[in-house]
Amino acid sequence: MQSNIKKSNFTNFLQAGSILQTSLDQFKVIWGPFSPVDAVETQLSDEKTVIFQPNFWDFIDHKSASAVMGIQEMVLNRSELIELLKSEISKETNWNWDPCTQSDFIEQFQWSFQQFSSGDLVKTVPIISQQANGSFGFENLAAALLSLLNENHYGTTYGIWSDGSGFLGQTPELVAQWDQVNKKLVTMALAGTAALGNEALILKDLKIRQEHQIVVNDILSVLEKKMHLESVQVNPTEVLVLKHLTHLLTQIAILDVELKQALQILNSLPPTAALGIFPRHEKHYREFQRIGEQQNRNNFAAPFGFLNRSNLKVVAAIRNFYFSKDSIKIFSGCGVTTESDLEAELAELENKRNSVKRMMGFNQ
Repeated sequence: MQSNIKKSNFTNFLQAGSILQTSLDQFKVIWGPFSPVDAVETQLSDEKTVIFQPNFWDFIDHKSASAVMGIQEMVLNRSELIELLKSEISKETNWNWDPCTQSDFIEQFQWSFQQFSSGDLVKTVPIISQQANGSFGFENLAAALLSLLNENHYGTTYGIWSDGSGFLGQTPELVAQWDQVNKKLVTMALAGTAALGNEALILKDLKIRQEHQIVVNDILSVLEKKMHLESVQVNPTEVLVLKHLTHLLTQIAILDVELKQALQILNSLPPTAALGIFPRHEKHYREFQRIGEQQNRNNFAAPFGFLNRSNLKVVAAIRNFYFSKDSIKIFSGCGVTTESDLEAELAELENKRNSVKRMMGFNQ
């Protein structure tokens, strides 16, 4: 146990803090309060971590990516965090979930097929949400984080909160990871989802394979503008089996990348076709932005991560929940192409929301 962490100090972390999983059993934790950071590249050092947290639509509005810094940081292992969290747990909360925003999703779905029919787009990612009302305090956050850490889930634990609101998630999707020693930037195409148990079928499903290849092509088209393609390595597509879902995954690595290039790639990749629309047209993004839940998504599926001069790790802010003092909310999204079926997509969205509920220890 980290002897210099007192219970009161850890409670302060639960009231204003941020977390990012850096390896299988290690987590960087940062204490608030948080102060904004301008001109991220000039602020990077080896001593303090910059928390990169743009909203999803910042890229289309040409806003500088939002970033903040905390006042204290350290790395804790899984068992240390679990022991600290156990002391913060109070009674369990039973959540009463409202119906999901299905009509908003259907509006996005129908708009998508209009664009497919006109030949303007080939893929979109409509979203849906579900909310539960009730008191949520730092003890509830501790309980959700403890539930998450009690199992080794694939991917990255991440989140940030202060003043009674924030988000916590466990994402399978890496946007970019880079370090100064190896000078290699790793990203991925993670697209195409099936229910657990369909591992043998996912590689043969036309809609899923089409959706996945669109994302691979989108990422490579962005990298082609930033790097020499001979420095880009594309791994064979594989089936990623999670505890509750199955995805198609293609790992992509870029060699001989300096920090400045890594930041340029980071600012150019999102949103990939895994999380946005394809092809990337500003006109259609602005139309999509105005439909239903797209207006209220904040940073859902936006990049989130920790940066310093020696390394960066940024993930896609999915498989998470958002909380305020009186409610919690879960978003989910799915890739839609001409092969998509509305009922199948709604079932996939429910599976994704339920996977978050199970990871966080929420009732369904």
